[in-house]
Amino acid sequence: MQRIQPLALARAVSISDYLLGDELIDSTSETADLQSRAELVANIAADKLKAKLQWLSDIDLIGGIQSATMAQAADVRRAYLTGDAALGALVRKLIVSSMTADADSEAEETVLKIEHDACENHEPREDRAPSHRTFRITGGL
Repeated sequence: MQRIQPLALARAVSISDYLLGDELIDSTSETADLQSRAELVANIAADKLKAKLQWLSDIDLIGGIQSATMAQAADVRRAYLTGDAALGALVRKLIVSSMTADADSEAEETVLKIEHDACENHEPREDRAPSHRTFRITGGL
């Protein structure tokens, strides 16, 4: 058996290869911001999933059943042939999986709206047209 040697670590050739203090602080704060955002999305998704599981809507139930894909056909066949309990467990798994995906998407949309509103309230955005027409009134003929 041939042993594969690990590649040598890349070596820094000058001081400019290292992050400067400010760059390191910026990258650390960006990482913290991303982690905070991910936690917020996860918390909102957990709350939304909890609500979906508590108030089972017809749309969530039927959507979960319809979420089965051709890739899952073998699992559906196996559960069907095994019996009602296995088929019921598979259907429940499909429904919960679909509701989890929906809750994740809704949570992401919620955070995007929060970020958009925060951006809109504090910084003027160049990519948006004014909310109303602006007329210039000039005097005289």
